[in-house]
Amino acid sequence: MAPGNVSAKLYSVWKNRRLTAANACKDSVSQVFSASLCRTPVPYLRVSYAGVPFYGRNNAELQPIGTFANDTSSEHLSKHGRVHSLTCNNTHLCMPQTRWTSNRYWHPFTVDVNQLVLNTAIITSGLQSYLFCCSRTLTGITAQTTVEAQSQNCCRMKDSNTHIDETINNVDNRTKAPGEERFPEIVDHGNKQTVQEEALRNFEALLDQMEKSDGAHDHRIGTICLRLAQLCDTGDIDPSRILSYGQRALRAYKSFPLSWEHVTCLHVIGHAYFRMGKFDSAIEHLEESASILNRSKLAVKVKDIDTLSQARESLLGQAKRSLGKFHDALPHFKRSIESAERVLEPGNPELGSAYFQAAQAYKEAKDPEEAICLCIKAVDNHANYYGPKSSQAAEIRKFMSMIYFDLREFENALLEHKVVRPIFESLGRSEDMASSDLIVVESLLELQRYDESIAMLKGIVSSVPETSPFHGNALVMLGKTYAIVKDHQNAMEYCTMALHALEKQQLSIDTGSSLVHLALVYQRQHEIELATTTYKKALSTFNQCSGYQAHTAAADVEGQIGFLLLHSEKVEEALPFLESSVSKKSDIHGADSVELLDVHNHLGVAYSEEGKLDEALKQFEAAKLILSKNATEVDSLMISIYSNLSNMYSVFGRCVVSHSSSIHMYISSLSHE
Repeated sequence: MAPGNVSAKLYSVWKNRRLTAANACKDSVSQVFSASLCRTPVPYLRVSYAGVPFYGRNNAELQPIGTFANDTSSEHLSKHGRVHSLTCNNTHLCMPQTRWTSNRYWHPFTVDVNQLVLNTAIITSGLQSYLFCCSRTLTGITAQTTVEAQSQNCCRMKDSNTHIDETINNVDNRTKAPGEERFPEIVDHGNKQTVQEEALRNFEALLDQMEKSDGAHDHRIGTICLRLAQLCDTGDIDPSRILSYGQRALRAYKSFPLSWEHVTCLHVIGHAYFRMGKFDSAIEHLEESASILNRSKLAVKVKDIDTLSQARESLLGQAKRSLGKFHDALPHFKRSIESAERVLEPGNPELGSAYFQAAQAYKEAKDPEEAICLCIKAVDNHANYYGPKSSQAAEIRKFMSMIYFDLREFENALLEHKVVRPIFESLGRSEDMASSDLIVVESLLELQRYDESIAMLKGIVSSVPETSPFHGNALVMLGKTYAIVKDHQNAMEYCTMALHALEKQQLSIDTGSSLVHLALVYQRQHEIELATTTYKKALSTFNQCSGYQAHTAAADVEGQIGFLLLHSEKVEEALPFLESSVSKKSDIHGADSVELLDVHNHLGVAYSEEGKLDEALKQFEAAKLILSKNATEVDSLMISIYSNLSNMYSVFGRCVVSHSSSIHMYISSLSHE
């Protein structure tokens, strides 16, 4: 494809120069002439830095690879006479682009980086560690006069330290602040990973040189380490490497605790901890970053502050979600959206992504009304930007089906599915179709449209491979559907098929969740032994996974296993499961959480069966205390707790009449509210 904004005549010259270019450079770095390093289809380039030696990296050492000059008779240039040499504009010494000048009066145009033969990054010794990143898209500009070029060259050479700072600060806008629009030219050329790797090598080379001359704690060392951390953060790079650079930068800025760089270091470190799954440490550093920013008056653009704030609040929200602190996460997502709306244009797809992310958090916090409002904003944004039949818009609509189910608006869930499924089908995304079908089956079951559910589930089983998690899930749902319609034979047949399919799948939280759903189907069929065995398989799966979700699921499953064993009169076997469940749930949710009600009650019953009456009383009273602190609807569990507590008071010879009376009055008052 021809460079953008190029006339037909220029394109003809460009194409001819490209076709007549010399062979690619295959020599070792130390033997490559400078002219061969800057070959490009732009003819007759002129140099601004006459006579400056350029160095390239050969293995671990920097070695001279030639000199750029205006002298057309130079032997270095005679090999490729069409291309004279390189010039770098002062404002573009570093990423994102290096400027090239032509002595033809052509308008600016873009040169594809793939047209260049650059086997190495180039830096200069004469300009004290200037970094020339020549692996970028290069923008051609009209040539300056020789006088102008020499004048600018003299100005640049006046203060080398200033130039170093300018070089460091002229970093790709991807590293200015998290959340900005990043590497648009790299996305266009599909060369993002290559450019990131090249940029990392260049910065590491610059860091290596500066360490030898400036010392490890110079603020410029900190700046380079910070840029390296940010650049690593944008790619698929080990977060421990990001953390190392970030902490090194933070040490360099310890003398500037209220600086923008210090704030940014804390942010990058927090993000690294987040990616490592160390959410508490992530929250600590991100909140410290916010605290410094709030109490100091930094001479920073408001847009930069808002951009950083938007990314920080989003990370804080995600970190707290990952720790199960769903309600604590909501204010962060709200502030993230507010910052995004200030920074981004209304049609920017990143704004739609912010709405969608917040919607997911509100759903987890059991606020489906707010979640659906945010989803509507998100889908409007993505439909306008990507198109109404795009996969991005379809993903949000699929999620909306789940929210409508929570709202018990089952017909709306079906309507969203009717829009989404053809989109995934046209894109050939069978697994997304299966996922969407599984979501809507729950609504069909609530509407008692069992035949449609069975037909849709059998379609999933036949359309996805056995290794797909959707295959096993569909079999589980078939077992559930047949159990609902009281077709015991088919229910058991599909449950057996589901168990075999799930046992072949990789260990994951999703596999464990599917096993839990299968165990529930067995319970519905009164197959207690099979249900208990399946729960134990799920527990083993969760115990081999990490993270809050797996830890929480394991605690829930232990409670279920204990309950089933207690129900089967295997009290001694049930006790360790129930005790472990109480301990884990207390750590996860807090001792006053309603999540502990059922397991306190079951453990109290188990203790009483074993004759451990004191321990039993403690469990029932703990459950009563939770009820007193939480407004809870009257249900069978509440009645069971108060009944068991009353019986226990009777055993201990307490004032049963008084306590029983108060219990019944309490239940009665709740019933009439």
